[in-house]
Amino acid sequence: MVGAVRPRVSAVVAFAAMAIAAGSARAQQPLQSLTPSLADIARQAEAAKPTIKKATKAYTNASLGAIPKDEPAPVVAPPPRIGFESKSLGKVVSPEELVSLSEQKIESDRVAQESEPNWRNRAASLRKQIDDMQSRISALMVPNALTDADPLLKKERDSDLANARKGLDGLLKQWAKLEMSATEAKIPNGWLDPRPARQ
Repeated sequence: MVGAVRPRVSAVVAFAAMAIAAGSARAQQPLQSLTPSLADIARQAEAAKPTIKKATKAYTNASLGAIPKDEPAPVVAPPPRIGFESKSLGKVVSPEELVSLSEQKIESDRVAQESEPNWRNRAASLRKQIDDMQSRISALMVPNALTDADPLLKKERDSDLANARKGLDGLLKQWAKLEMSATEAKIPNGWLDPRPARQ
Protein backbone atom coordinates (compact mmCIF):
# COMPACT_ATOMS: atom_id res chain seq x y z
CA MET A 1 0.00 0.00 0.00
CA VAL A 2 2.80 2.39 0.84
CA GLY A 3 4.51 1.43 -2.40
CA ALA A 4 1.38 2.35 -4.42
CA VAL A 5 1.16 5.86 -2.87
CA ARG A 6 4.77 6.64 -3.68
CA PRO A 7 4.42 6.49 -7.49
CA ARG A 8 1.37 8.78 -7.35
CA VAL A 9 3.23 11.40 -5.35
CA SER A 10 6.13 11.17 -7.79
CA ALA A 11 3.77 11.70 -10.72
CA VAL A 12 2.23 14.76 -9.09
CA VAL A 13 5.66 16.21 -8.27
CA ALA A 14 6.83 15.56 -11.82
CA PHE A 15 3.73 17.26 -13.26
CA ALA A 16 4.20 20.30 -11.01
CA ALA A 17 7.82 20.57 -12.05
CA MET A 18 6.83 20.53 -15.71
CA ALA A 19 4.22 23.23 -15.19
CA ILE A 20 6.76 25.47 -13.41
CA ALA A 21 9.30 24.92 -16.17
CA ALA A 22 6.75 25.80 -18.84
CA GLY A 23 5.73 28.98 -16.99
CA SER A 24 9.30 30.21 -16.54
CA ALA A 25 10.06 29.52 -20.20
CA ARG A 26 7.04 31.57 -21.23
CA ALA A 27 8.05 34.40 -18.91
CA GLN A 28 11.46 34.51 -20.57
CA GLN A 29 10.02 35.14 -24.03
CA PRO A 30 11.08 38.57 -25.36
CA LEU A 31 8.65 41.50 -24.95
CA GLN A 32 9.03 42.31 -28.64
CA SER A 33 6.55 39.63 -29.59
CA LEU A 34 3.96 41.14 -27.18
CA THR A 35 4.26 44.88 -28.23
CA PRO A 36 4.22 46.36 -31.74
CA SER A 37 7.50 47.67 -33.16
CA LEU A 38 8.28 51.38 -33.60
CA ALA A 39 7.95 51.03 -37.34
CA ASP A 40 4.43 49.62 -36.92
CA ILE A 41 3.43 52.56 -34.74
CA ALA A 42 4.80 55.04 -37.32
CA ARG A 43 2.85 53.35 -40.11
CA GLN A 44 -0.35 53.47 -38.07
CA ALA A 45 0.15 57.18 -37.30
CA GLU A 46 0.77 58.00 -40.97
CA ALA A 47 -2.38 56.18 -41.98
CA ALA A 48 -4.42 57.99 -39.32
CA LYS A 49 -3.34 61.52 -40.47
CA PRO A 50 -6.18 63.54 -42.00
CA THR A 51 -5.60 64.75 -45.47
CA ILE A 52 -5.01 68.55 -45.57
CA LYS A 53 -6.37 70.38 -48.55
CA LYS A 54 -3.99 72.98 -49.89
CA ALA A 55 -5.23 76.49 -50.71
CA THR A 56 -6.04 76.94 -54.35
CA LYS A 57 -5.87 80.77 -54.39
CA ALA A 58 -3.28 83.22 -53.05
CA TYR A 59 -4.44 86.68 -51.95
CA THR A 60 -2.32 89.82 -52.58
CA ASN A 61 -2.83 93.59 -52.10
CA ALA A 62 -3.73 93.86 -55.78
CA SER A 63 -6.45 91.23 -55.53
CA LEU A 64 -7.92 92.89 -52.40
CA GLY A 65 -8.04 96.33 -54.01
CA ALA A 66 -6.27 99.53 -52.95
CA ILE A 67 -7.72 102.50 -51.05
CA PRO A 68 -8.63 105.27 -53.53
CA LYS A 69 -6.28 108.27 -53.25
CA ASP A 70 -9.04 110.91 -53.23
CA GLU A 71 -10.69 109.46 -50.11
CA PRO A 72 -9.38 110.79 -46.77
CA ALA A 73 -7.81 108.40 -44.33
CA PRO A 74 -10.17 107.19 -41.64
CA VAL A 75 -10.19 109.37 -38.51
CA VAL A 76 -9.04 107.55 -35.43
CA ALA A 77 -10.87 108.57 -32.27
CA PRO A 78 -8.61 109.88 -29.51
CA PRO A 79 -8.15 107.55 -26.58
CA PRO A 80 -10.63 108.09 -23.77
CA ARG A 81 -9.55 110.56 -21.12
CA ILE A 82 -8.40 108.87 -17.95
CA GLY A 83 -10.16 110.24 -14.91
CA PHE A 84 -13.28 110.06 -12.82
CA GLU A 85 -16.89 110.90 -13.60
CA SER A 86 -18.01 114.01 -11.72
CA LYS A 87 -21.74 113.84 -11.01
CA SER A 88 -21.99 117.56 -10.26
CA LEU A 89 -20.23 118.59 -13.50
CA GLY A 90 -21.46 115.69 -15.65
CA LYS A 91 -18.03 115.08 -17.20
CA VAL A 92 -14.75 113.25 -16.65
CA VAL A 93 -12.26 115.12 -14.47
CA SER A 94 -8.67 114.41 -13.46
CA PRO A 95 -7.90 112.98 -10.00
CA GLU A 96 -6.56 116.39 -8.90
CA GLU A 97 -9.74 118.16 -10.03
CA LEU A 98 -11.86 115.56 -8.25
CA VAL A 99 -9.96 116.09 -4.98
CA SER A 100 -10.32 119.88 -5.32
CA LEU A 101 -14.07 119.58 -5.99
CA SER A 102 -14.48 117.28 -3.00
CA GLU A 103 -12.64 119.71 -0.73
CA GLN A 104 -14.82 122.60 -1.95
CA LYS A 105 -17.97 120.55 -1.33
CA ILE A 106 -16.83 119.65 2.20
CA GLU A 107 -16.07 123.30 2.97
CA SER A 108 -19.40 124.41 1.48
CA ASP A 109 -21.30 121.84 3.56
CA ARG A 110 -19.43 122.89 6.70
CA VAL A 111 -20.20 126.56 6.05
CA ALA A 112 -23.87 125.81 5.36
CA GLN A 113 -24.25 123.98 8.67
CA GLU A 114 -23.07 126.94 10.75
CA SER A 115 -25.76 128.60 12.80
CA GLU A 116 -27.01 132.18 12.51
CA PRO A 117 -25.13 133.35 15.65
CA ASN A 118 -21.87 132.05 14.16
CA TRP A 119 -22.42 133.99 10.93
CA ARG A 120 -23.38 137.16 12.80
CA ASN A 121 -20.35 136.88 15.14
CA ARG A 122 -17.94 136.38 12.23
CA ALA A 123 -19.39 139.38 10.42
CA ALA A 124 -19.29 141.56 13.57
CA SER A 125 -15.66 140.64 14.33
CA LEU A 126 -14.50 141.40 10.79
CA ARG A 127 -16.59 144.59 10.62
CA LYS A 128 -14.94 145.88 13.85
CA GLN A 129 -11.44 145.20 12.49
CA ILE A 130 -12.32 147.10 9.29
CA ASP A 131 -13.74 150.05 11.27
CA ASP A 132 -10.64 150.17 13.52
CA MET A 133 -8.30 150.13 10.53
CA GLN A 134 -10.30 152.88 8.79
CA SER A 135 -10.11 155.02 11.96
CA ARG A 136 -6.35 154.47 12.13
CA ILE A 137 -5.94 155.54 8.50
CA SER A 138 -8.06 158.66 9.11
CA ALA A 139 -5.91 159.59 12.13
CA LEU A 140 -2.66 159.10 10.19
CA MET A 141 -3.95 161.31 7.39
CA VAL A 142 -4.59 164.33 9.68
CA PRO A 143 -1.90 166.95 9.02
CA ASN A 144 0.51 167.49 11.93
CA ALA A 145 2.87 170.44 11.82
CA LEU A 146 5.33 168.86 14.27
CA THR A 147 5.48 165.52 12.37
CA ASP A 148 5.60 167.20 8.96
CA ALA A 149 8.56 169.35 10.07
CA ASP A 150 10.70 166.34 11.07
CA PRO A 151 11.71 164.18 8.06
CA LEU A 152 12.23 161.05 10.19
CA LEU A 153 8.81 161.33 11.87
CA LYS A 154 7.15 162.06 8.51
CA LYS A 155 8.80 158.99 6.96
CA GLU A 156 7.66 156.85 9.89
CA ARG A 157 4.07 158.17 9.62
CA ASP A 158 4.02 157.54 5.85
CA SER A 159 5.21 153.97 6.45
CA ASP A 160 2.48 153.43 9.09
CA LEU A 161 -0.13 154.82 6.69
CA ALA A 162 1.01 152.49 3.88
CA ASN A 163 0.89 149.48 6.21
CA ALA A 164 -2.58 150.46 7.48
CA ARG A 165 -3.92 150.77 3.92
CA LYS A 166 -2.43 147.38 3.09
CA GLY A 167 -4.05 145.88 6.18
CA LEU A 168 -7.42 147.43 5.28
CA ASP A 169 -7.17 145.97 1.78
CA GLY A 170 -6.60 142.49 3.27
CA LEU A 171 -9.60 142.89 5.64
CA LEU A 172 -11.87 143.97 2.78
CA LYS A 173 -10.80 140.88 0.81
CA GLN A 174 -11.73 138.74 3.84
CA TRP A 175 -15.14 140.43 3.93
CA ALA A 176 -15.69 139.74 0.22
CA LYS A 177 -14.80 136.10 0.85
CA LEU A 178 -17.26 135.97 3.76
CA GLU A 179 -20.04 137.35 1.53
CA MET A 180 -19.21 134.79 -1.18
CA SER A 181 -19.33 131.94 1.35
CA ALA A 182 -22.70 133.21 2.60
CA THR A 183 -24.07 133.29 -0.96
CA GLU A 184 -22.86 129.74 -1.67
CA ALA A 185 -24.33 128.52 1.63
CA LYS A 186 -27.62 130.31 0.78
CA ILE A 187 -27.90 132.04 4.14
CA PRO A 188 -30.01 135.20 4.52
CA ASN A 189 -28.18 138.46 3.67
CA GLY A 190 -29.38 140.00 6.93
CA TRP A 191 -27.06 137.74 8.94
CA LEU A 192 -24.06 139.83 7.76
CA ASP A 193 -25.65 143.29 8.17
CA PRO A 194 -24.70 146.02 8.66
CA ARG A 195 -22.07 146.01 5.93
CA PRO A 196 -18.85 147.87 6.65
CA ALA A 197 -18.61 151.41 5.30
CA ARG A 198 -16.03 151.77 2.53
CA GLN A 199 -13.86 154.89 2.35
